Amino acid sequence: MPLRNLTLNERNKLINNVQIDKFKTKDAEVKFKVSRWTVSRCLNNSQEIDEAVQNGLGKRKRFERRPEVLDHDERVKKWILSCQDKGLPLSATLIIEYAKEEAENMDRDDLKCSWSWFSRFKERINLKLGRTNGEKKSVNLKIVEYWKTNVIPRIMIDWQSEFIYNCDETALFWRQIPVKTYFISKLDHSGTKIFHERISILFCVNRNGDKLPPLVINKAKKPQCFYANCLDNLFIQFSHQTNAWMNKELFVEWLTTFHNSLAVEGKKILLILDNFRGHRIVESDFPLITFKFLPSGTTSLTQPLDAGIIRSFKSKYLSLFVRKIISEINSTKHITEIVGAFNLLDALNWLDTAWKSVSSETIVNCWTHFGYKVDSQPIYDDDDGTNNLSHLLNNLTIETQPKHICWCVVNILDGFTVGYTFIRFFK
Repeated sequence: MPLRNLTLNERNKLINNVQIDKFKTKDAEVKFKVSRWTVSRCLNNSQEIDEAVQNGLGKRKRFERRPEVLDHDERVKKWILSCQDKGLPLSATLIIEYAKEEAENMDRDDLKCSWSWFSRFKERINLKLGRTNGEKKSVNLKIVEYWKTNVIPRIMIDWQSEFIYNCDETALFWRQIPVKTYFISKLDHSGTKIFHERISILFCVNRNGDKLPPLVINKAKKPQCFYANCLDNLFIQFSHQTNAWMNKELFVEWLTTFHNSLAVEGKKILLILDNFRGHRIVESDFPLITFKFLPSGTTSLTQPLDAGIIRSFKSKYLSLFVRKIISEINSTKHITEIVGAFNLLDALNWLDTAWKSVSSETIVNCWTHFGYKVDSQPIYDDDDGTNNLSHLLNNLTIETQPKHICWCVVNILDGFTVGYTFIRFFK
């Protein structure tokens, strides 16, 4: 029987079969096609094998036990973790060059940090390649903490959920196919034309999970694919700007429409938004809207739309876009012809469907994830007297005699009002 060289995952499975499933040594030999000495070695090294599998090294077939190699790996790994904390993107070339410097510092002339070394090093420390996401590394966490512990609770006390709104813009390359692809090794995998058409979209949602029609900003006022009343059945607003970007004029126009709808409904709302210069408007022009600007550079941790709402929309849009491609890919047309035939009106229909399919539950969860909770309570300083006053008011003794109702309202700190109702009945 030809014997096999087991991976660490297979060795871990063998150990579980013997120790947990009570396999006999002979049964393990037959199942994994190994000798009894291999079974014995696996059992003796069970703890080391388990740790290696937990660290993501399960696909390797042997341990690296040379101390000089492990020491060099540990130094390079420590540097990589340091770069991650500082937000520095790392390429293979950058890691290899640093590894060479470390080898020189250790007087390791025999260690040639080549691309082959890098390939084995990746396996040893479970190093992966991927894109960096978001802007968290550049956020001042102290400002975020202050916003979540002091500002958000006050917002949640002063405003009901249905009157708390958040708006933000995002870009959408509405017919861009993925750049990365899976391919069969050693076969041609040349790329194709990349479409760069972009639109900007302004989304607005409230804490209750309600959605406003998104404002779509295109370069052209009336694209060729448009026809009379073609947007009437879509849950969107359409506008145009030379570069398809949001600016102050478009924002004021959108706010005016929103403000007029609030006047009809007799509502006053709080609008949370970022410090983008296009948002800097004359606030007194919109008396039914109270503007609350987020701290600069913190939107990735404080803006609900950035907590996953926009991501959910784009995921659903991409799904519709890809389904359309799949439905036509079996024809004789090339992918460039298929995608090139899509027009902006198609994209707006997918956009409309995708935005409608973003659930209220998703929106509410994103608000909650960033700390906008209904039961939030502000954190007061110990010396402001608020906690003591609240305690005294809560423990007042109330006489129960009919005739008179007295309201006592106590103003506390900057604009906060704590109201207590005292019912006193007189004979």
